[in-house]
Amino acid sequence: MLSLSEKEALQRLGPQVSVDPAKYPSRVRIPGRYIDLAPLSIEHAEPLFPLIAQPEHERLWDYMLDQPFHGDRSLFDAFISARSGTENSMVFWAIIDKSSPAPTTPKVLGFISYLRINAAHRTIEIGNIMFSHLLQRSRKSSEVVYLMLKHAFEELGYRRVEWKCNNLSSPSKRAALRYGFSYEGLFQKMFIIKQRSRDTAWFSMIDDEWPQRKKALEAWLSEDNFDMETGVQKLTLKQAHEKQGYKVPQTLVARPNPF
Repeated sequence: MLSLSEKEALQRLGPQVSVDPAKYPSRVRIPGRYIDLAPLSIEHAEPLFPLIAQPEHERLWDYMLDQPFHGDRSLFDAFISARSGTENSMVFWAIIDKSSPAPTTPKVLGFISYLRINAAHRTIEIGNIMFSHLLQRSRKSSEVVYLMLKHAFEELGYRRVEWKCNNLSSPSKRAALRYGFSYEGLFQKMFIIKQRSRDTAWFSMIDDEWPQRKKALEAWLSEDNFDMETGVQKLTLKQAHEKQGYKVPQTLVARPNPF
C-alpha cells in the first residue's frame, strides 16, 4: 500500500518506470495465419505495381504523404527501393498473401511500416499503410495490424503504439477505433502535404490496454469466427471487444486521465 508521500509523488510526478529501452525493429519476417509480413524489398515492386501504382489507383494516395505514380514504373521502383532499408527511422514490410500457392513472385497485397521509433521512451507508430483493393475490408487487413501491434508490444517491448492520420480520412479514424486505439486529440495545421493544409488526428494504444485488445483481436481473427461456406463473420470486432469489457467509442472521445 502506498504511503501518503508516495501517493502525492505519484500525482505530482507520475509513476516510476524502467528506463530500459525497447528493441529497434529488425527487418525480420513476421508470420501470421492469413498473411505474412516480409521486409519490403525491390522484388516486391513488380507484384505491387499493378495493384497500387496505376492511374486508376490515384485515390489510394489521397491521404498518403507521397504522390500517386500514374503507371510510372521507374518512379515506383525508386520509391520501393528507398523504403527497403531502415533509413529515416522507418521500417517497412510487404504484406504477403498466404492463401495462394507460393509462386516465384509472391502475391503482395500492400505495405505497412513502423515510424517515429523512439526506443529510449518505448514509443512507436504504425503508419504508411497502403492496402490494395485485395486487402481492404478483410480479415487479412485486420491481421496485419494485429501482427504489428503484437510484434511491437511483445517482441520489441514498446509501451505505446501510435496511429496518426489525416483528420479528413474517416476510414482511417474508424479503423483506429475499431482496432482498439484511443483518440488523443487533433493537431491542427500540423503539415503542408501536396500544397494542402493537414490536420492530424492522434490515436494510441498502450501496453496496459494490449492484453484485452489482443484477446478481442484473436477471438475475431479465429477461423471459428467465420462461416466455413460463406466467410461471413459470426462476431464483429466491436462485439469481441465488448466481450472483453471494452466498449468501442462511436465518437472521438479522449482517453481519461488515470490520475
